[in-house]
Amino acid sequence: MWESNVIAIPKQLINSQIKSPQVFLIDHENNNRGLTDTNEALQLAESLELDLVLVSEGKEA
Repeated sequence: MWESNVIAIPKQLINSQIKSPQVFLIDHENNNRGLTDTNEALQLAESLELDLVLVSEGKEA
């Protein structure tokens, strides 16, 4: 019998794919910036030549 060891990896939303108006932001230095406008988070990521990545959707702290 053939077995598959393939692991399904969910697609992460990045940058303009993120439609939420606000995100909980952890910055590039691992600082928790809290609830931040998505546009502001995108601007920060772009200024650092990084991507904004949605890790978990629909969670509230």
